[in-house]
This record gives sequence, structure tokens and C-alpha cells, in this order.
Amino acid sequence: MFSSKCSISVFIFCDSAVAQLPDKFTQSGSCDYVTILRHPSGCARSVSDAGNGWGWLGTSFITILCLLGGYILIGAIYRYYFLGIHSVEAIPNLEFWISLPQRIKSMFVRSRRNPRSQSRDTRGPYTTVNH
Repeated sequence: MFSSKCSISVFIFCDSAVAQLPDKFTQSGSCDYVTILRHPSGCARSVSDAGNGWGWLGTSFITILCLLGGYILIGAIYRYYFLGIHSVEAIPNLEFWISLPQRIKSMFVRSRRNPRSQSRDTRGPYTTVNH
């Protein structure tokens, strides 16, 4: 009576008020069955994209960070095993990485001297002093 090629199909329709269980199965073909289920899970929901997730900037930042970490890791492994450089010197471009914080600081921090003191220094050694 039953074969291995029989199937059951369930159609889910939106009913936001109440879940309505199927009360009958309709036979289609020799052993295929169809039923209809009305349930709130059949209703489409829209998910707000505002403020959720990383967005393209966060994803780009993580990607660049991973690529940078991979560069340092692969470079250190290469220098350690193939070039025979041991200790901290195995990190590729170590001088650049050490000087990077100072370079960033110099880009964002202005000179500590104010324009008034700079103009006073340009007058020369014989300036008037107010007591």
C-alpha cells in the first residue's frame, strides 16, 4: 500500500490572529497528501536595518585587521623558519611598527608651541622686557 516515493506537502498561510491546525489531509495522486496550516509564522516580517549589525565600515575594518594580522603572522613564520631570524626581530618591518604610534600622534597633535612664543623667538636676543 505504501511506497517509498510517497510525500506530504504542507502549505503555511498567514493568520496573525490564531494558529489553526489542519483538520484533514487531501490525497493527491496514489499516495501523496496535501494539507493547509494557518499560523502567525507564515506572516512576513520586515527586519529593520537601522543600527543593527556591523555595516560596511565595520566589516571593512575587520577584514583589513585580519589581513594585517595574517601578513604579520605569515611574515614572522617565514623569517623565523626560512631566514633563521629568531626573537622579536622575526616580525616583518619591525622598525615601522615601533614608529607607528609616534607617526599617528604627529599627524593628529599640533605643535605644542603657540604662535605668540614663536613670534617672540624670531625677534632676536635684544627684545624689550616688561617688568
